[in-house]
Amino acid sequence: KAIEQTKINPTGELSEPMSAIAASAALDKLHGFKPTAVDRRDQEKQAHQSVQLLGQFLLDRQGIVRWASIECAAEGPAGFGKFPADEQLLDVVSKLPKP
Repeated sequence: KAIEQTKINPTGELSEPMSAIAASAALDKLHGFKPTAVDRRDQEKQAHQSVQLLGQFLLDRQGIVRWASIECAAEGPAGFGKFPADEQLLDVVSKLPKP
């Protein structure tokens, strides 16, 4: 319910913040995304289960996690759909120990 009630504009592309469901549909339309049968099936499954959040991990050459970003971990539901900018990722990479 928290995600349904929280207004978001995760990429800054929308004219105004809106519910996650409306934002997802608006961004799909804006980007010309056409869901496949598999996409629709996955969306249907998720509608009846917990929302699956995304995680990103940066591993070094030895397989050690050096950085992680978990969707909504920092901002709660307001962070739904937000991901680190390229500049942030490049900054993290530049600070990794050199081999």
